[in-house]
Amino acid sequence: MPKNTSDNNDNLAALLAKIKGEPVASFFGIKVLEVSPGYARVSLKMRPEYLNFNGMVFGAIMMVVADHAFSLAINSLNMPSLATQFNIHLLAPVAAGDELTERGESCVTAGGWVFRR
Repeated sequence: MPKNTSDNNDNLAALLAKIKGEPVASFFGIKVLEVSPGYARVSLKMRPEYLNFNGMVFGAIMMVVADHAFSLAINSLNMPSLATQFNIHLLAPVAAGDELTERGESCVTAGGWVFRR
């Protein structure tokens, strides 16, 4: 169930304090562009080191960016939160030099929390 606005604001403040030292985002250089209760937008500039043997960015790198957007969006509402399943459909190749921006948004259904992109 969604928390009240005061709880969401407290949780968001705690999350923003925690993400400053988040090791995976720091390692890849993921930029947090926006975080609000139930929503996040992040970006990552694709580097040549992320390319596979076909000259395209590894799908796992794109998954890292999507997962970070997911984790910020869902943890902005209730911390700690985690995924039990994570699916992504890669529709187009990403090349070195591209800026990949992902957004995450959560919504509530009768069965519980759902994250969508």
